[in-house]
Amino acid sequence: MWCGYPGQGPPVVVVECDDVMMLTSCNNHHEPIRFPVDSDSVMVQEVDGVRILNKYSHDFVYRLSEASVNVFRIGSMEPGALLLEASREYESDSQKADEYLRAIREQGSLEVAVDECIAAACNHGQARTQKMLLRAAAFGKCFVSAGCAGRSPRGQRPAFVEACRHLRLLNAVRDPAVAMPLTYTQLEHLTIPVLIDRLVARRMFALAVKICELLRLPDPQGRSRVLAHWACYKVESDVPDEALALLMNRRLGDAPGLSYTEIAARATHLGRRDLAVKVSTSVVPVGTSVVLVSTSVVLVGTTTTVVVTVSETPPACPTPRSQPVPLTWGAGTSPSSCWILNHGQLSRYHC
Repeated sequence: MWCGYPGQGPPVVVVECDDVMMLTSCNNHHEPIRFPVDSDSVMVQEVDGVRILNKYSHDFVYRLSEASVNVFRIGSMEPGALLLEASREYESDSQKADEYLRAIREQGSLEVAVDECIAAACNHGQARTQKMLLRAAAFGKCFVSAGCAGRSPRGQRPAFVEACRHLRLLNAVRDPAVAMPLTYTQLEHLTIPVLIDRLVARRMFALAVKICELLRLPDPQGRSRVLAHWACYKVESDVPDEALALLMNRRLGDAPGLSYTEIAARATHLGRRDLAVKVSTSVVPVGTSVVLVSTSVVLVGTTTTVVVTVSETPPACPTPRSQPVPLTWGAGTSPSSCWILNHGQLSRYHC
């Protein structure tokens, strides 16, 4: 299998043969690197490496980035390596820190040093190494002019704050309780919305909400969307309607952009019409009209949805009857259309 992705350097091939894994490069004649592996190991191709799975361990083979090589290579005099040494000397209260900084400034590469430390932190999976590199980057940022720290001239390095947030996210999902060992490169290809969808599918709503808050995602695409999925999931539980309506009222509150129509539709689909009524009357914001026609819930408004719609101007409620009847509104309050659900039959009323 190929290890790495195009443009990252000479291609490397990972081969498993007779309980031995070999790494060999296609562009040179060096001897392949051999590692013993379990006989029942399975290799899985990833965008930036190869996973090796067996009943005892889970290993990941990937190519180090250029920034990581520049920082950690023995005897390296690259700007990132010098900045890391300067940060270590500064933490030890040594005057050598000033000497390393002066050497970087003479090269005119302080911004490059910061970028290399940030990129190297994103390329490593151990939190201890990440913190060490980010401390070095933060130390170098203090001596870089405003607006330039943490931003590569080529635009290939993540900003400092963005890197810190994404690394915190990755360390959270790598926890054994979550068991999603993603790398920074894999997260970029996967995208944040897809990661949140996967957490929601695994019923990890609390972690998904915290990630949305950490990354400051817009509520309609972030926290409110996760809460809507949580509410629809709770509707399927055996919690009594009264207790569940109070729980939703406390958890959902006035979350902006929350789709209450999906919650009401799910409750109605599962035959919990009383819960749909309680949720609609206790959770839906002011301005939404709730009409009970026989055993059905009707929300009237200007935005048409699957079962219910939301209205900014509440119309006058009709008299409940056993069958759906035409609805009337006062002058200036008529919406465009509404949906009526009666005994499982869904019909649309045009105004």
